[in-house]
Amino acid sequence: MGIRPIGAYIGDIFHNLTMSEVGNLPNRANTAGKKTSPWMDRFVLFACIFGAWQISNEVISALEPQLGWWANPVAVIILGLATLYISSQIVLFFEKLLGIR
Repeated sequence: MGIRPIGAYIGDIFHNLTMSEVGNLPNRANTAGKKTSPWMDRFVLFACIFGAWQISNEVISALEPQLGWWANPVAVIILGLATLYISSQIVLFFEKLLGIR
């Protein structure tokens, strides 16, 4: 990978990688196949987003006495981060259960 001097344009970064230098995505199995399909990730993420949407009114109601108007944005941030974390942990659990990792 090379970068031109500071005075160059922003888009002037170039890469010289061969196929032998390409690796797997982080936290993925080393062997490709049907076991490493991204559809399980997508389905679990969609299910967690649906669950977060279902409980969002209760979370906002619980936060509203303490935070007032800020309850809506704080609930969205908390539910969004929790959704991402919980879905990644569920996928990791399933992959360990199936012997992929």
